[in-house]
Amino acid sequence: MIAIVLQPKLPHYLFWGDSNIYIATTNDLINYKNTGKTLIETRKGMFDEVLVETGPEPLKLSDGNYLFLYNAAEKTNEVTPRPNWNLKYHIGYLILNGTDPTQVLYRSDKPLFSPVLDWERCVDKSIKALMPNGKFVFLCH
Repeated sequence: MIAIVLQPKLPHYLFWGDSNIYIATTNDLINYKNTGKTLIETRKGMFDEVLVETGPEPLKLSDGNYLFLYNAAEKTNEVTPRPNWNLKYHIGYLILNGTDPTQVLYRSDKPLFSPVLDWERCVDKSIKALMPNGKFVFLCH
């Protein structure tokens, strides 16, 4: 996924990546330059220890800063129907500086949303879906 922040003054910013979130700039929304910098990286022992990846376009807040949602994952020991599935996904957030969106003003220590119910965590083997070919598959795959 990618997220673009359109600024009144150039450059515009593009955030991308799925292990860390990286920063690119553009003046024309066609050509992008990788800055070689990261917006955020994974954090050991946190809800975003395995991966972070961009969510939707950042939302401009009433104070001029941006709310930036991101997907995150941590390792889990829960047994699931899916072989070798040991990740639990969450949604985290950042507050980015409104005049320089490459500056993180705040990063959540706890996720906004996390899977709680068995079917959300993919630990309930009884939840199946009927596919068009008439076969049942697990929803968590």
